[in-house]
Amino acid sequence: MSKTARYALIACTALFFTLSAWSFGAPIGEGGDGDHHLSGIWCGWGESKGMCENRGNFGKGYVATVPYMFQMCDGRPSEDVTTCQYVTTELKPDNMQTLRTSAPQTRNLYYSLMRIFASENPTRSVLEMRLFNSLLASAILFFLLTLTLGRARFAVLCAWTLTLVPNGLAQLSSYNPRSWAFLGVMSSWAFLYSALTCTSSQRRRKIGSYILYGLSIGLAAATRWDATIFSVFTSTIVLLAYSMQNRTLSLRRTLQITVPICLLVLIGVLTVPFLSHLANLSGLRSYPQDGRLLFSLIHIPETLPEIFGYNVGYSRGGPGIIGIIGLSLFAFCIGNALRGMNRPRIALVGLTTLFIFISSLRISIGGNLLYPLSGVYLLGLLTFLIGLTVLLSETRSGFMMSRTSRVSVITLAALCQLLALYNYMEYNTRLGVGVGLYAKLSLDDAWWWKFGPGPNFVFVVGSISYAIFLVFAWMTAPLITADTTTETSILKANPNL
Repeated sequence: MSKTARYALIACTALFFTLSAWSFGAPIGEGGDGDHHLSGIWCGWGESKGMCENRGNFGKGYVATVPYMFQMCDGRPSEDVTTCQYVTTELKPDNMQTLRTSAPQTRNLYYSLMRIFASENPTRSVLEMRLFNSLLASAILFFLLTLTLGRARFAVLCAWTLTLVPNGLAQLSSYNPRSWAFLGVMSSWAFLYSALTCTSSQRRRKIGSYILYGLSIGLAAATRWDATIFSVFTSTIVLLAYSMQNRTLSLRRTLQITVPICLLVLIGVLTVPFLSHLANLSGLRSYPQDGRLLFSLIHIPETLPEIFGYNVGYSRGGPGIIGIIGLSLFAFCIGNALRGMNRPRIALVGLTTLFIFISSLRISIGGNLLYPLSGVYLLGLLTFLIGLTVLLSETRSGFMMSRTSRVSVITLAALCQLLALYNYMEYNTRLGVGVGLYAKLSLDDAWWWKFGPGPNFVFVVGSISYAIFLVFAWMTAPLITADTTTETSILKANPNL
């Protein structure tokens, strides 16, 4: 095993421990639409006695009877509603409860695959799902660090380092379908670029990259249609970037390729009912009423920084230290990468940024929302934007390119993760009461696992392991200097890669 592979293995093992801490850090009902997704998983193989019964639409949306999981409060799991107190719930004789579930048009392959873990013991099953998704994310990153080379690996590390905290870790370790959706969008572009840039002597690396690219696309396709579209878009941008880098694609050739594709997409949207539903043209026509379209366009930029925990803007609270650090590092990274970049490459970055704005608007239209939906839904795309910008950059100094920069960024990122994990667990263990005051540092309050370690131990392990992950992950990426500007020179200077 090469030195890079050993570093990657240590890093991803540490990441698994961090994700496992986030898996233990919340009760089974915590998170958006927990009842909806869990009942969808338990019904992933259809109706069966004791697992999924009486599934159907009985006038108030689709519901199903599944094993008892949690008390409901105001239509949500009580863990997700801070004003709801834990009280004894009267159970049915068979220890079952009725929860809302997915309609036929929203059922996906993810539910069917995760059904493997479902049992009559929901607590154990949910923990197994979270740990499996944590292991899957760690394994995908291991292959990213071992299959990509030079600038591509550097771009992957920059992108993941900036977007894992605080929402990336919470989402990748959850049972929510967004776990696979985000993971697919965050990784597929890098595997594709790795496959395209392999030389004739790197046949095994090329085959492995294509296999992992297909797996990443499959993760997105198994969950959400928007994640599938995001993955197709990022793959298209990577193909264009690769062609530009190899000077095989001129502006004229680019127009010859993109214009027909855009026309075909437009024709499909106008003629195919399914594509028309995705585009939601009727919603777009009604959206400008009362200035709602302009209102959304103005406030979309406020939602995207929520990915870094920077919550500010219309009907939001002020930013915390986690968001300030995260957004500052993002701005530093993007600004540094754009220095000296030529116009065609800037055009690709601008096109990706425009696509992110359009996607946010489309999601808001689909939900008939006045204020744009949380930017967290676009975490995968923003990860790609960071990675693409760094990949196309021609600068050889600045963000994460010196030891001082790496020590500073790793320290700040580890601090943010420590604070994010503490706030996450504090909110859950104290039921949302008296949080953020730090009057009592111990997390030994409410605890929902009747087995395994306690909350304080989980927090310590999660905090230390993430710092270890960052250190060893960045040890797989050599410092980029003026003497290592190409993949070939990097390999010559670092034969163990």
